[in-house]
Amino acid sequence: MSSSATFSDLFREAEETVEYLTETAILEFTEDMVKAMEEQDVSRSELARRMGSSPAHVTQILRGTTNFTLKSMVKIGLALEMKVEVRLSRRKESPKTAHPPRRTVSGSS
Repeated sequence: MSSSATFSDLFREAEETVEYLTETAILEFTEDMVKAMEEQDVSRSELARRMGSSPAHVTQILRGTTNFTLKSMVKIGLALEMKVEVRLSRRKESPKTAHPPRRTVSGSS
């Protein structure tokens, strides 16, 4: 990285790291979790009871201080009567992965 990198350049680079993308996924999942809890009027204690865990564990999940496994995400989903969907989808193309535009060749010379 050159010393002339701007803050925007540094931020774009940071957005491509595994750590950033992981934290974003955790945040999105916990936001969905909180929304479902609010819609269903489910407390942390009630969610813990449904999951067979402790309220402290639910607090750790909501704070993002514990790692998720697919199994734990499904347990949370079941406790909230929600379906967990894990999918791969295309990301926005970044300058690193963008392909140059294709050139078309006309039939006449």
